[in-house]
Amino acid sequence: MSTITKIVLKNGKARYKAEVSVNKVRDSARFDTRLEAKRWANEREIELSDSPNKIVKGKTTTDVFERYAREITPTKRGAKWEQIRLRNLTESVLADIPLERLGSHHLEAYRAELEARGLAPNSVIRELAIAKTAIRQATHKSWSWLKRYPWHGVEMPEPGDARDVLITPFEVQRIVVFGKIDEEGVVTTYTQQVAIAFLLAIETAMRLGELTKADRADIDLDSKVWYIPKENAKTSKSRSVPLSPKAIELIKRLPERLDGKLFGVSSSTASVLFRRIKENARIKRNITFHDTRHLALTRMSEIFDLMELCRISGHANPKQLMTYYNKSVSDMAEKFEPA
Repeated sequence: MSTITKIVLKNGKARYKAEVSVNKVRDSARFDTRLEAKRWANEREIELSDSPNKIVKGKTTTDVFERYAREITPTKRGAKWEQIRLRNLTESVLADIPLERLGSHHLEAYRAELEARGLAPNSVIRELAIAKTAIRQATHKSWSWLKRYPWHGVEMPEPGDARDVLITPFEVQRIVVFGKIDEEGVVTTYTQQVAIAFLLAIETAMRLGELTKADRADIDLDSKVWYIPKENAKTSKSRSVPLSPKAIELIKRLPERLDGKLFGVSSSTASVLFRRIKENARIKRNITFHDTRHLALTRMSEIFDLMELCRISGHANPKQLMTYYNKSVSDMAEKFEPA
């Protein structure tokens, strides 16, 4: 049995939801036209009538998430956070569902669960993406747990607005004071290292992970260039960053280490220490370490042209820079010549 339902979205666009039910197995998908929806429903009914959706018997969604976490995730950058998301999936409404019964309504239920928890649209998209990727892996011939991917046509949330936070000079000074680097000299504590990293990020537009992974050998103070190898870069592409006089001064405050690293803290430890500095400084706004990238690129836009900024930031698409350019309109107005 199949039904086709017309759905009108908030933007006025119409989509068609096809639903099928065969032998107590339900599935659904959405399409742009009624013809596409009907064609899919007919094909899906035949598939469900001829054979079950799964190939390997007795497997569930939890089996998929756990195997993916064991075999696939460790090969990725950011494996730690993906492991956490996969663990969360095994405790969600998507857990323990027999693969032969898995349908789009299950993913829609998971989306509803995430939204009910108050997650922002972009966070919901990230959580859904890992679930979809893991289930798609189950269709791969090396696994053969699913005959077909069951979530075609499931709509993702509309991405939220890009973060628009520019750290203020007052907030920078509070980090300097409570990071205990307001006095001159070589730093000695991890808290001071994180505060130095904060200021370096403002000077270089580098990410926290790129800073904490850096070797002192990557930096040429004479040429005023900081080389970021591809294994340290988020984009997996190497790049070089020009160093300002302030950046060079900050680097010189970091003591040389036996392991050759510039910093002695990992990115996760640095994140914890940065939050502690913020709390002690009583900064009320929810600024993050990554917001330094917004401030850095906004400042650099006064010095470098668009293509130079792309080289510094590592963006292949200049449009992505708009996410980080946060100069206020009132500041732009100051550029007009007096009447």
